Amino acid sequence: MVRVGVKNKQDKLHVIILGAGVSASCGIPVAKDILRESMIALARVDAESAREVHRLLSYLYPDFVKKYRNYPNIENFLNLIEMAHEFNSEGFIESSLWPRPRIKAMKEIVLDAVTNYVWGFFDGAQPPPSSSHLDIFFNRHVPAGTVIITFNWDLTVERALAQGHATPITYQYSTYHSEDRLTLLKPHDSIDWFDVNAIRKAGVAGTKSLDSKVRVVDFGNLLLSRDLIKASPIIVPPVSNKEFSTFSVFQKTWASVFRAISSATALTILGYSLPREDQFSRFVFRRALRNNIRRAQAGKKRRLEVTVINPDESTESTFASLVGRDKTKFKFHRTYFQDFVDSL
Repeated sequence: MVRVGVKNKQDKLHVIILGAGVSASCGIPVAKDILRESMIALARVDAESAREVHRLLSYLYPDFVKKYRNYPNIENFLNLIEMAHEFNSEGFIESSLWPRPRIKAMKEIVLDAVTNYVWGFFDGAQPPPSSSHLDIFFNRHVPAGTVIITFNWDLTVERALAQGHATPITYQYSTYHSEDRLTLLKPHDSIDWFDVNAIRKAGVAGTKSLDSKVRVVDFGNLLLSRDLIKASPIIVPPVSNKEFSTFSVFQKTWASVFRAISSATALTILGYSLPREDQFSRFVFRRALRNNIRRAQAGKKRRLEVTVINPDESTESTFASLVGRDKTKFKFHRTYFQDFVDSL
């Protein structure tokens, strides 16, 4: 039996990483499908914006056919958009057809379309997510003191926690963290994170300051007031070239991820495949895990126990090569998140 509920003491720290497979268990499409669903929804309300995105898709993917709806993986698409913007210059690869302002506008349209589609699962526009397995997992197997890292923009975790987990939540991790609360780290940010000015103008209650520029709106208040906020939430796509200058909370969150993984004695990875497109995440994980292993070898902490739960067998070699089978206690279970929860 896999142990997931570890009571944190001074010499123990359990870190849980959640990926798209966990949200998929609630009915939210994974990366290879979510662009397709988001564009179908966008075309219903803003046909011209959808046509612009389709033009860019046809330009970047010659085999894309709108009628086939053969949309690419959103992570791959966003990385191509990022590269098209970054290297679009006279001295390198300038495009008169897709200049920087047009590329930037396309990125914003795509991110807004995905955000609005995901939000639809929580405000009734889409069938509500069935989070029963996530509710069970958090309420029965995740004690206070645990650090949760989720790369999903959605609010499945927040909803599950709001439904029965009375433990307070903090959004940054320190090595001196309190064991009477849960730490929730969202390094790709979230559809409930907003610019403080947008929150102030909307007069939204139930918010928590992440820093001087960003506030998170609690789940209940966001359900009541999402339509009052005349701004898009702050989210970061899973691209290799991450931008931290606008909102410092991004950098603080990634620093928290690094510290938590460096200190972990148990690391459980659920439904997360560490996509190749997100080289920044791979770099941070590699550095943090090397730090963790060195500290264990020096006798400064317990040897790390790593458990990977994923139906895709290729993720076993991905994480085994990252953490080192002989350097950690490594286990892989080829199963879906919901079946894993049923087995506990």
